[in-house]
Amino acid sequence: MSETKIMPRTAVVTGGNSGVGFAVAEALGKKGYKVWIVGRNTEKGMAAVARLRPNCPAGITFLQLDVMLFSSIEQFIRTIKPQLGGRLDALVHSMGTVGTKRKVSADGLEEVMRCRATGHIKRLFFSLYRRIPAFYSPTPGAA
Repeated sequence: MSETKIMPRTAVVTGGNSGVGFAVAEALGKKGYKVWIVGRNTEKGMAAVARLRPNCPAGITFLQLDVMLFSSIEQFIRTIKPQLGGRLDALVHSMGTVGTKRKVSADGLEEVMRCRATGHIKRLFFSLYRRIPAFYSPTPGAA
């Protein structure tokens, strides 16, 4: 009798290195999800992974993503796509920023607005979903 390997459910949590995102990543990990936390700061992300690892038996990974830079978004998509194995069960957008000074990225995007602008985040993840057949069908109404 052959054993069927059951894939754990998968979750991507933006802003998972602190605050609400961290708590969500921890809760999903405890429920058996394989979790990817996503953020700009690699040092903080790796520290969060170390703290979350005992509560994430299916796995926890940090991926760097700066939504202010289109090149970072494209790199993120190229990196995470093969890691997901064609499956993304949960997406939690908890990314945010607080600043007193106006900052503009090299791509000309204002930081606070861009970080909170759902259209850009939807574009990022639509691009990801579109590349995963289980989440995209060119036929309206088809799953």
